Amino acid sequence: MFADNLRDFWEHGDFDYVMNVIHKLDPAELIVQPHIFIPLAILIGLLAHPATSYLGQKIIMWALPLSWIGITVVVLRNDIISNIGPFILGLVSFFIIIFYIIYSQLMAND
Repeated sequence: MFADNLRDFWEHGDFDYVMNVIHKLDPAELIVQPHIFIPLAILIGLLAHPATSYLGQKIIMWALPLSWIGITVVVLRNDIISNIGPFILGLVSFFIIIFYIIYSQLMAND
């Protein structure tokens, strides 16, 4: 079921599809889904244990931006870039990537 939904998103995920999913999203129903609840429970367990809290923090730091970039790639793949929604999404993602690269280079020099 989850793999079929991902395949459908990959094939038909344009900007309107993403906006419809966001408008229909029920957070309580989403959290109790097994493919969300189990990794979330493991992540909370990682954060609770002092020896693995660094790993949990890194997962949180990377999961959200990579999800955003993944959604952007799918939307730009399946939609027309000249529409305002995909254009703004692509522009925001571009600046997120550029500013992250600049930020990481500045922090590396510190």
